[in-house]
Amino acid sequence: MLACHERIGSLGGSTSSALSVAPTPAGASTATAEGARTALTTSSGAGGGEAILLAEDNAVNTLIAKRFLRNLGYSSVTHVENGQAAVEAVAAGAFDLVLMDCQMPVMDGLEAAQRIRSLPDDTKRCVPIIALTASALKADVDRCMEAGMDDHLSKPYDCKALASKLARWLHG
Repeated sequence: MLACHERIGSLGGSTSSALSVAPTPAGASTATAEGARTALTTSSGAGGGEAILLAEDNAVNTLIAKRFLRNLGYSSVTHVENGQAAVEAVAAGAFDLVLMDCQMPVMDGLEAAQRIRSLPDDTKRCVPIIALTASALKADVDRCMEAGMDDHLSKPYDCKALASKLARWLHG
């Protein structure tokens, strides 16, 4: 896994526009991943162009994470509501980082991380994944790392803690 992160770090942030997913904005097309309804819109990142995937099923947690990311200057954020949709998004898109809730419907974050790590494309397979979970016990953190996640952020987290993790994995 270390070779992946050394390679990602040498590539720098993506400057292309990214696909953003939001809960059904007007005029957007819809995509379905095993029953998960999401709407696709395009936006570009003001925080250096980094494309972030937020995999979170809880509406309040999603709102908070998006607000924190926006306040930190990251506007190129794709949101999905389950692990299966996260795997599909990583396989289809170009992301610089994934924020992955561990407990989601359809497929949990641990299995989603394992599937991302088995993708055939090296760049997609090596994307940094930060676990977002209320489980802060060492055994839970260890399970996240064993599943292929790179870091852990315990809920509830604040904007400063998120900024620190993003700086570590995106700017290095």
